[in-house]
Amino acid sequence: MLRATSSLLAIALLASAPVLQSAAQEELRRVGWAPSYSGSCTECVLAGHNLSGWNISNANYPGADMSGASFRAVTAHAADFSAATAIGADFREGDLSQARFNQTQLAGALFSGATLLGSNFSGADLTAAHLTSASLIGANLEATQMAGVHAEGANFSAANLNGSDLSAGHFTGAVFDNAVLNGTNFADANIAQASFRDARLAGADLSAVVGLSTANFEGACGDTETRLPFGIFLDACSLAELP
Repeated sequence: MLRATSSLLAIALLASAPVLQSAAQEELRRVGWAPSYSGSCTECVLAGHNLSGWNISNANYPGADMSGASFRAVTAHAADFSAATAIGADFREGDLSQARFNQTQLAGALFSGATLLGSNFSGADLTAAHLTSASLIGANLEATQMAGVHAEGANFSAANLNGSDLSAGHFTGAVFDNAVLNGTNFADANIAQASFRDARLAGADLSAVVGLSTANFEGACGDTETRLPFGIFLDACSLAELP
């Protein structure tokens, strides 16, 4: 009787082996690498992979394909995602301080609640991305495409947004205190209750913004090229504050 039971058990294990192997393969495909992975993976394919909650600080993924991947709640201090493709990727609630996203394709990416202190997004495409309540203090967003971005309550204090396109963006309650916004395009953006205290807006276009009357421009400055709605004026920036 014991021998028969053992035989049945062996048959059952053999029958389930393909299922277990398939599940293991699926897990490897979904996860990609072990937690706390930090290394180099230039131009590797991470599209659709799930790295949520992992620590990938100082990792190097330049040119990688990360479209649709999940990096939610990831710790990625000083990670290099430059020139990567991360369309629709999920970075919500992650800590990506000092990370490099320069020249990265991030259209529709999710950064809501993320910490991005001092991160570099220069030349990146953040069209229609979600930055709601994200912290981008001291970040470099020079010449960044951010048309239609959702950045309600985001903090851009002391950030560099020179020459960026923020047209039709959603910035209700956002903070741009002491930010550099020279030549930035805010056409049709909603800046209701946003703060621009001590911001530099030389050559910026705010001619068709929504919610200007509730925004705070205390100490902000512009120049003769700054475009404002009729009847609105800014103090002139000093030579030291001009581009």
